[in-house]
Amino acid sequence: MIALTEPAGCGNAPRQLVIRDLVLALAEVDGPRLRELLDEEVRWDLAGAGMIEGISQLTGRLSGQGDVAAIELASILTHGREGSADGVLAFRNGRRQAFCHVLRFASTVKTAKVTEMRSYLVDLPG
Repeated sequence: MIALTEPAGCGNAPRQLVIRDLVLALAEVDGPRLRELLDEEVRWDLAGAGMIEGISQLTGRLSGQGDVAAIELASILTHGREGSADGVLAFRNGRRQAFCHVLRFASTVKTAKVTEMRSYLVDLPG
């Protein structure tokens, strides 16, 4: 199980919970949960690493990241069809990585899936 630290007031909007759940599902490489939250043809732009298209490519890329032990969420923001989350992933091997995910949902409906993600990942000094 991944330890999660959230900002105060997280969950004041339903979409904040969806974004939090997505960050957890990405860290856990939880295929079934990712399929609930992401469009099957999701486009994931990893800054500096290229474009990944579709859930199967996305989970393949995530499976090589290592085991996440903890997530420190700094913020979750939502506005219309867009949202973002940033924070730090702490891996079991001691590596730490800052992240920022910028998301676009299919619509403003609460149940809309994420169709596009743009992520910035930066390894932090040990």
